[in-house]
Amino acid sequence: MKNFARVRVKRLVVLKAQIASLQEEADALAASIKAEGPGLYSGGDLHEALVYESTTSTTDWRGLSETLSIPQRTIDRFTTKKPIVCLKLRIRS
Repeated sequence: MKNFARVRVKRLVVLKAQIASLQEEADALAASIKAEGPGLYSGGDLHEALVYESTTSTTDWRGLSETLSIPQRTIDRFTTKKPIVCLKLRIRS
């Protein structure tokens, strides 16, 4: 059983290395598409990539929780917003 486990571990390591390499390539391609800016990009008859901008908000709940019954302007002081760029891949129907 241990020899079989050894074979599976070796195969898993090989697969993980291949996935990491492919992920690097996928990340680089996604970054280059995002760099084109917002829009819909065709990948042929079946695929397209939608690049859009969005905003995410993060609240410092620790700082907020130290204060009770605080007005909205105080909550806003602990809230940060930053733009993000997203990429969606779709299969055309």
